[in-house]
Amino acid sequence: MSETAVKCDRCKNDFVIGQLKQAPSVNEVECVYFSCPHCQADYTAYYTNQKIRDRQAEINELNKKVHNAQSDKTKERYIKQIESLTRQNKREMEQLRKEIEGDSVVQE
Repeated sequence: MSETAVKCDRCKNDFVIGQLKQAPSVNEVECVYFSCPHCQADYTAYYTNQKIRDRQAEINELNKKVHNAQSDKTKERYIKQIESLTRQNKREMEQLRKEIEGDSVVQE
């Protein structure tokens, strides 16, 4: 996994995103976030609900199958499934963010 450098909006220091943390679930929605190591300002990375977490678990299992697949055709099938599940999660995560934070969310 590559390191992502960011600048803190509050203290203006640059830092590399470290360990992601999870806030306690509210109505089955979990907030995954990281903190500035200088001033401890928190930044939301993404939100998940149970459906997203189930897809994430399915993606992890499919990644194992890709690694162990005997044929390129089988690997390709698993990769297509992973890509589809990832797209579904991305759409649902964007919708959750809009519901929680409002329409002023900046699209990445």
